[in-house]
Amino acid sequence: MNKIMENVEKIVINNLKNVVKKERWHALQDSSRFKEDLSIDSLKMVSVFSNIMRDLKMSIIDFDDAELFQIHTVGELKNLFKRSLEPK
Repeated sequence: MNKIMENVEKIVINNLKNVVKKERWHALQDSSRFKEDLSIDSLKMVSVFSNIMRDLKMSIIDFDDAELFQIHTVGELKNLFKRSLEPK
């Protein structure tokens, strides 16, 4: 895994740690669904997404609206940021 991908992994996990309840932390996997598995509501998700963008020095304009509405799992969130940071 290259440095950018490792950085994305670390930043996503660190930001999720701030909102996932301790009793749900054991369930955190790439396949974990935000609402169903981790009890993260939409307001917390906006906060997590915003903090990740800040940490990666990104802007909301770096993303396609349709893509944002398709994010339901931890793995999908990681992949969205990884794709956005890949050299074009």
